[in-house]
Amino acid sequence: MTRKIINVFALAIIFIGFGLRTYQLGNDSFWNDEAGQAIAAIQPTVGEMLAIIRSHAMAMPFDYFVSRGTSIVGVMETIMRFPSVVWGTLTLALYFVFSKKLCQPKVALLTTWLLGLSAYHIHYSQEMRFYSALSFFYILSTLFLFRYINQPSKLTWGLFIFTTSLGSYFHPYVLLSIVNGFLYIAIIYPPARINDKKLLALVVSSITLGITFLPGYLYFGADQNYAYDIFQYGGSLIQILAYGLGWKVFPYTEISPTFGIWELLNIGFAGVGTIVVYTNYKYYKEFVSIIISVFIQIALIILADWIKGYWFISRQIVHLMPIVMILTSIGVVGLVEYLSRPFKFSSVKNFAFVGVMIIFGLSAVPRLTDYYNFQKSNGRQIVSELIQKSKTTEPIFVIPGYEEKIYRFYLLQTTSSNDIIQELKPTSWEQLQYDTSKIPGDIYLITTALMSDEQYNHLELLGFTPLLQPEVGWHGSRLLLVRYQQ
Repeated sequence: MTRKIINVFALAIIFIGFGLRTYQLGNDSFWNDEAGQAIAAIQPTVGEMLAIIRSHAMAMPFDYFVSRGTSIVGVMETIMRFPSVVWGTLTLALYFVFSKKLCQPKVALLTTWLLGLSAYHIHYSQEMRFYSALSFFYILSTLFLFRYINQPSKLTWGLFIFTTSLGSYFHPYVLLSIVNGFLYIAIIYPPARINDKKLLALVVSSITLGITFLPGYLYFGADQNYAYDIFQYGGSLIQILAYGLGWKVFPYTEISPTFGIWELLNIGFAGVGTIVVYTNYKYYKEFVSIIISVFIQIALIILADWIKGYWFISRQIVHLMPIVMILTSIGVVGLVEYLSRPFKFSSVKNFAFVGVMIIFGLSAVPRLTDYYNFQKSNGRQIVSELIQKSKTTEPIFVIPGYEEKIYRFYLLQTTSSNDIIQELKPTSWEQLQYDTSKIPGDIYLITTALMSDEQYNHLELLGFTPLLQPEVGWHGSRLLLVRYQQ
């Protein structure tokens, strides 16, 4: 398979990846975090937007500015999520370039294919949040850093500093790309040959990046401290890592297994890739440096969460997942080449390689189907029903209370609904009975469609009946109930 053919295939894969990331982009309503960013983006002034950003956990402003720009075009989900599609698609192209520099072209092609089909990567390429931009700037920063180490110049150093500084104001974890540089030098160069100038340049770069990021940290995150357990919402460390690195899948539907053929192939070939890398260490030294760096970065992320009292969750390492996919691709290419040795014709090797790509593609279909069936939120539909049914003086309680912002955003898009917005009332299961006991008129309640029998019975005793319920009561879907005048 010639380089030209591989490049053509890579371009086709990138176009397929773009299509998968635009498919059904606006079907679902904004979920809680997206709604928070949307509300910030549509504030009348930049100052008011920045004030909201400061209330979000370690959020940097640039992704919000992008959302503010797209909101000028329109506040529909398709429009405001589209920048994430762009970041996600460009990330595919960058990983083709990156993995081709680290390994051989077939590894780069397969890595791009795996990332393009990854439901997890598509998920975050279809959200109006900063995770897609994080993945893009992280790998772009690493590319410039490796280029500077190998071919030092003021231009490449400047590009690295600019890209990393810019990216850090989308997400702070872009700064962790500098760890790749230190590990690269430590692994590639023997102790006696380590270039002091390059090490000094990395130290100076680290200090420079720290200085450029310091104002953002002081303004947006220095005062933020929480009291969560480190694994409060993500489960065990192994489980979080498995989800974050693509070795376990988010249960997008109620019947979806979290482990299937796609995950088995990725893990299995990653194991083969580990053997290939070990037996060909000299050839894969550059890749070894970045794999070791990945686990150091994960440790640093967990440390940062612990210091801030925040929880560690899989989406915090979504930008590191493609590195592990390179290991899987190395395993595939290495095994295909080993098994094809008895055959004299290179076409046998190429057919086998394409066959494995097809197998990966088929294994991704169930995951993609489940993802596209997953409903992030039905807030838009609930607000539409409220506008039709409720009066301006009827309270609307929301459980959990912090999701009030979802419905406020959609109500803000209807000029006649300002009075209804005033009736949105955050509450909790413990507080609901007290909050509603002194209200004689109609009361609306929005809560998760996934309720325990105890919670459902509690609502029945309080007189609530379903008014709008989703077809599938799963994760992001919410239930609208009403208690008519007593």
